[in-house]
Amino acid sequence: MRLITNQILIICGAIIGGVAGLLYWKYVGCVSGRCTIWSNSGLSTFYGIFLGALSGASLKGMFVGNKAKKNKPSSEQR
Repeated sequence: MRLITNQILIICGAIIGGVAGLLYWKYVGCVSGRCTIWSNSGLSTFYGIFLGALSGASLKGMFVGNKAKKNKPSSEQR
């Protein structure tokens, strides 16, 4: 359970990205079929999951980095 709470932004980003990739394939997609990613629903969903997880990881890095800076004592406070 602790693993899930530590990685919640990555998991949420992957879920949102997967849904967005599937919706993009369904409503926009590629009419001609020449597009490698957007003409296949599985690839479109996987690409969305990948980008969503990547975005979630970068957000997690920003939030965790800010917490570490706040909790770290500066050299002036010693």
